[in-house]
Amino acid sequence: MKLTEIKPKDSLKQLLINAGVTVPIYANNDMPTSGLANEFISISQNGLLNSYTRELSFMTSTLALSLSVKLLSNGATNITKEKLLLDIFEESINGKSLGDNYFEYDLSNLMTDSRNITAGYSTKIINVKVKTYKK
Repeated sequence: MKLTEIKPKDSLKQLLINAGVTVPIYANNDMPTSGLANEFISISQNGLLNSYTRELSFMTSTLALSLSVKLLSNGATNITKEKLLLDIFEESINGKSLGDNYFEYDLSNLMTDSRNITAGYSTKIINVKVKTYKK
């Protein structure tokens, strides 16, 4: 496998689209700095990509799946909207595969959340382990 063929972020993005996620998903540092939707997802590498073979046929990595939701007008987190989106993830990621990639939650470092009142969004970050097998 060539380095340019290693695309677990694209695969996770497609898995979410296939599961019916309709909010914008950014996977390759393509998120704009303005004009963001009220809800969006960004996928980024969270740590190293590890290869266990010289020919890059078995690799593992962790992706950070960030769910951002616009705060309510009073600055509070929109818990209802977060829950709706998290419920979709529950069914569509853990234990699923697409192409050469197998996805599962990182149970030792599953989720964190934050709120940025300056940017106006709350964020939940779910760590997803990826195992990539290429024959």
